[in-house]
Amino acid sequence: MMNLSATHAVSVNPTTGEVVSSLQWASEREVDAAIALAAAGYRQWRQTPLADRADALRRIGAALRPR
Repeated sequence: MMNLSATHAVSVNPTTGEVVSSLQWASEREVDAAIALAAAGYRQWRQTPLADRADALRRIGAALRPR
């Protein structure tokens, strides 16, 4: 269950009522900065050769598999 307020999102276990997590909303400036950073990363990523991108994704997959 998720409780929303103007400043936070609080996730509550509906069975126990225990707060599982509480996340503060990002400000407009933080969202704008994240979008700008993602756009810059995309511009760099699309210039990366396909073989290098495939290798990077394989390495990420290999690192995540043991978890």
